Amino acid sequence: MVTAGSDESQAAGVRVFVAERDVAGVTAARIGDVHRALGAAARRVTTPDHPVSYLRTIYIPGENRCICMFQAYDAATVALVNDTAQVPLGLIAESIEFRVEAAAAAAQP
Repeated sequence: MVTAGSDESQAAGVRVFVAERDVAGVTAARIGDVHRALGAAARRVTTPDHPVSYLRTIYIPGENRCICMFQAYDAATVALVNDTAQVPLGLIAESIEFRVEAAAAAAQP
């Protein structure tokens, strides 16, 4: 599997997208349901020509926001995953993810 944000993924045209939504009045349990639905929808939607991976959800309760991350070739595929999961969208945007390398993080005091 190509890792999001890696040189290999960039060369392959795979990009990381975020889907952001307002979740005012939504419980953490419901966010968990959304998390599972997006994972299942990504597995149903993916094809050899248009792979998509649901990566994670970040829930920010104090801001009533939810940010979901996907790996795909285009935003339209990410939108299809959200439509398939019946999850309303606020915004889909391409993003750049910077990660701390595991070895470097382990070496830090």
